[in-house]
Amino acid sequence: MEGLILHRLPSMRKPRWLNSLVLALAAGRCAQREQLDLLHAHERTFRYDLLTVHCICYKNWIWRRRSPLGRGVNWIRAAVSPRHVGYLFLESRQFHHPTGQIAAVSCLIREDILANYRAWAPINVVSPGVDSTTFSPSMRRQLREEARRRFSFSPEETVLVFVGSEFRRKGLHHLFAALAGDPGLRRRVRVLVVGGGPVRVYQALAGRLGIADSVCFTGLVPDLRFSYASADIFCLPSLREPSALAVLEAMACGLPVLICRESGNAELVEDGVDALLLSDPADSEEFLQAIRMLLDPQRREEMGRAARETACRFSWEVMGEAYEKIYMELKETWE
Repeated sequence: MEGLILHRLPSMRKPRWLNSLVLALAAGRCAQREQLDLLHAHERTFRYDLLTVHCICYKNWIWRRRSPLGRGVNWIRAAVSPRHVGYLFLESRQFHHPTGQIAAVSCLIREDILANYRAWAPINVVSPGVDSTTFSPSMRRQLREEARRRFSFSPEETVLVFVGSEFRRKGLHHLFAALAGDPGLRRRVRVLVVGGGPVRVYQALAGRLGIADSVCFTGLVPDLRFSYASADIFCLPSLREPSALAVLEAMACGLPVLICRESGNAELVEDGVDALLLSDPADSEEFLQAIRMLLDPQRREEMGRAARETACRFSWEVMGEAYEKIYMELKETWE
């Protein structure tokens, strides 16, 4: 790409926590050496002018258990684990001793930072952008027949697509449990699981629940367009999902989406208009009711059209303008 200079930084594959420390140190040294005008970081680092935070605070892991005993056990585990100590140290440094501004990808992330740290830097909210040209209803129509053939889906089957690699955190087991609760539904609905999670574990789970014939695993794929083109519904039942780009991509394709009310993506949609929001993905009856509502082709068409309109409001251009505004604000403080 013209005008783009790539600086290779030292890294190590394992352990990941030590790689984060190595990368943070190397990035700081590189920025100082190259005398960069602005350092926009997307990872844990010691120095930044603008830090984009894409995930829930690691510190939240310590407090996720409700009982005092459970939290105490987690604190002890964190204190003796180099991995936990490393991540918590980096996270504390970037929030307690900010060197610039912070951009959270959703209000959920901003509130999470404020709940766990006394962040001295301003926290903006900038939603991820989506390529609404690459991901579009016309693309779905163009690739649909080939995509259905590729995954062996019949024309009359309703296909629900799940995209994500952290199967448990993203709630795939909740989807499986819901389908297993309605034998009639699982004969009409196929589930396409796209991502690099523990496929064998979840294949075994699908087998135990009696839905193995209804689920197709693809693993990691180089082109998500065929996954979206084959589908009728997008589902990501992840509690406290920061802001999944796959949700916006599916919406841009004109797919109705089924997500959780407490996710960052829920901030962008209106329940019943361009998405259906689950209060508790572990509630199989609520889950099944939402899926049954989306078996109606007309409802899917209307909701998909509204989803497309919503996604187009969060284009790469819109995201770029938001970041450019922050860059200009930073520039003004330096002059």
